[in-house]
Amino acid sequence: MAALLSTPGLSLYSIPAAWVSLWLPINQRFAMILFKTQAGYNNVIPRTNAERLQNDPTVPKDFVETCAKLEGAHKNGLETFPLWVAAVLAGNFAGVETETLNKASAAFVFSRFLYNYIYVNSSTNAQGYTRTGTWATSIGICMYVLVKAGNKLRLKA
Repeated sequence: MAALLSTPGLSLYSIPAAWVSLWLPINQRFAMILFKTQAGYNNVIPRTNAERLQNDPTVPKDFVETCAKLEGAHKNGLETFPLWVAAVLAGNFAGVETETLNKASAAFVFSRFLYNYIYVNSSTNAQGYTRTGTWATSIGICMYVLVKAGNKLRLKA
């Protein structure tokens, strides 16, 4: 494991892994709408699907809620992704220690998949707070890497 963590450039692979984590929820939502409702998925105007489902009395309320959670997880991934890409690129550019970058990358990707899981499966306020804590952890990892990169460049000057 130590040899893997000291592999240069490994952190860059976390970018496509994070991308996968943000697309899985929306693809799951697409499949659910397509195969589990009579309403079907409107790919011509896809952003109207959620409203259409909410207004369709034949679609169960819990199904609509799950679809909304999947869409929310996806949107949060879209909001977080650019920050992570910036952190990884800055960390590599600045020469942050390889092991530090690789550990942070693994932690970030894990936190994003965990975030999605908690988001989609939560049903109480306490679980919602756990989701928020997981989100804060992922943002904290981004900030940690960015500060490490900034410090590294500052010390080189």
